[in-house]
Amino acid sequence: MAQQATRFYGWTLVGMFFGIYFLNATFPYVGASVINSYMAESIGITKSIVGLGFSLFVLSSALSGPLVAYCVNKKGIRFTLASGGLIVAFGALLMALTVSKGWQYVLTFGVVIGTGVGLGTVIPIQTGVTNWFVRRRALAMSIALSAAGFGSFIAAPLLNKIIAASNGNWKNGWLVVVATGLAAATIAAGGVRNTPASMGQFPDGVPPGKSSENTARNAQVRSSRIYQSSEFWPVREVLKTKIFWLIIIASFSFLAVFNTCVAHGVIHLRSLGHSPQFAALSAGLLLLCSVGGKLFAGILGDRIEPRFILSAAVFSTLLGAVALANATNTAVVYLYACCVGVGFGASFVAMPTILANYYGVKSFAPLMGVALPLTNGGSAIAPLLAGIVYDRFGSYVLALYGGATIALLGAILVLFAKPPVSNAVVTVESKLDDKIGADFS
Repeated sequence: MAQQATRFYGWTLVGMFFGIYFLNATFPYVGASVINSYMAESIGITKSIVGLGFSLFVLSSALSGPLVAYCVNKKGIRFTLASGGLIVAFGALLMALTVSKGWQYVLTFGVVIGTGVGLGTVIPIQTGVTNWFVRRRALAMSIALSAAGFGSFIAAPLLNKIIAASNGNWKNGWLVVVATGLAAATIAAGGVRNTPASMGQFPDGVPPGKSSENTARNAQVRSSRIYQSSEFWPVREVLKTKIFWLIIIASFSFLAVFNTCVAHGVIHLRSLGHSPQFAALSAGLLLLCSVGGKLFAGILGDRIEPRFILSAAVFSTLLGAVALANATNTAVVYLYACCVGVGFGASFVAMPTILANYYGVKSFAPLMGVALPLTNGGSAIAPLLAGIVYDRFGSYVLALYGGATIALLGAILVLFAKPPVSNAVVTVESKLDDKIGADFS
């Protein structure tokens, strides 16, 4: 049996998760918006092809979920994160050394790097935090996942500076991503541990029984003003409710705007006359503002029904899309980045909170398994459509106003997503709790 460590390793692990997420998510995704803007000019590919690559990237990341879950369950979190970093590094190396045509870019960036990011980021990190924390789980999760916002503010400007310093050689940008992918894999392989038991420790660093009373108090409903279901909803019953689909439409709408802005925002701003450096800075600022949006939704989510937060957040992305369409001066660029960033961050927190509140904690995991392919997979087509619009009309303005229109629809419809009522709801009995707990242990 492993020897009991004197210091709880969980918070050290959170720091590692932060670093891995920073390296495996921000450089290959947000950084790519900068690298690919130079690449598109260099090898002469259309904006439709640029958008197609981002669409496949989002699809590959989202639809790799079953593969990621299999690797986490069979091989462990450390193996999965390390594998993701290595695949990202391999794909980035291919981008730097072999890509010279549009189809090569689409397959390498969209499929290879997209799959690597899926393996090396959200699902294994969330699973790791869940394994190591109970009472402080929300805090640990927010710290680990905030890396995307902070990291993007660094990654995009840094890559732009490196490429500009090498006379626009975009391949050097991908060589940086090779290094970040390898660094993430090294951190995962050297420091990540799958469970506290593997080090002779316990979740939260507290042996069982010493804090059961506090844990029970923390598990109580946080506020009578917020609806939180104590019942179990089978997925088939949830899919029959209009409320679920209203939430899906709202989530699709904010992701469609966000993905379009990440894929084409830098290119659009450069086409409006902004410098490459400032355009790259806007991409980082957008993700940095998303951290504020997550904190905003997390604080107010205990006091205001999350559907109102989601509606306001989706409307914020609408304002950002309109601002980007008219971003002819510096102030409007900042407005765009803040509106889309805050809106995305708040929506990213509010959407899963609504599902958990409305349909119960025990229904959450299977529901997210259904919701994410619908929202992430569906919205992945937005960058492709935006690129097609540009190639047809010579501007992204029509695509951005189209995204704003969809966001307006989502912001309005989710207001009608009131807590569901159904005679088919099955109350969670202790026996069912035991079974589900065993399934996820």
